[in-house]
Amino acid sequence: WLHDRGAEEALEVVPELTRLGYDPPRLEALAHVFTPAQLPVVLSWLGNKHAVHSLIGEISLGTERILEIVSALKSYTYLDRAPVQSVDVRKGLEDTLIILRNKLKKGVRVIREFDDDVPLIEAYASELNQVWTNLIDNAIDAMDGHGTLILRARRENGWVLVEVEDDGHGIPAETQSKIYDPFFTTKGPGDGMGLGLNISRNIIVQKHHGDVSVSSVPGRTRFSVRLPVQRGAGEAPAAGDD
Repeated sequence: WLHDRGAEEALEVVPELTRLGYDPPRLEALAHVFTPAQLPVVLSWLGNKHAVHSLIGEISLGTERILEIVSALKSYTYLDRAPVQSVDVRKGLEDTLIILRNKLKKGVRVIREFDDDVPLIEAYASELNQVWTNLIDNAIDAMDGHGTLILRARRENGWVLVEVEDDGHGIPAETQSKIYDPFFTTKGPGDGMGLGLNISRNIIVQKHHGDVSVSSVPGRTRFSVRLPVQRGAGEAPAAGDD
């Protein structure tokens, strides 16, 4: 239709005109408004203007994504802050999801089950974020990048419980007692050093006086982390106790 009416940039403007919803009947209506000499210029202007607006929209979206990542990184590392902070574990989990977005977008569905009354806790914020990164990253790998990731956070009296659950292949029963050992890994060569869970456990137990436990069967693995609202508040309750 465009070639028949002398539109030299037909191939360039067709995609944009199509996105705007133009088809031959709508173009016929437009042709009645402008002269044959004006029509190609108008269509070219219309298509190019939409292309420019689309690019501006993409740039704006990209800028927002960059700002979001920078903000998450700043929060994630707690730059220029004292080691011990009043920390919202839900915010730490959300920041970690942003950091790992590239791995999540391959096919991981994230479900958040965060209670509204989760209190702030006294914690080494940056190190605690390392724990969430290790647990969530392991969960993604266990699902081979495709599955459902469930994150939970709730209050348990003077404690905060965080759970990271996936529907991956699970941890074999015979190796569950070894997963916190240094350099023990079920991943292939080059995929892991076997230090993530060991470091995470040390951060939780030794630095925060908390507790970490795991339950796993094929199709459901859940890591449960219990942290005191105030550091040194006592021993963590046994897994499953409220």
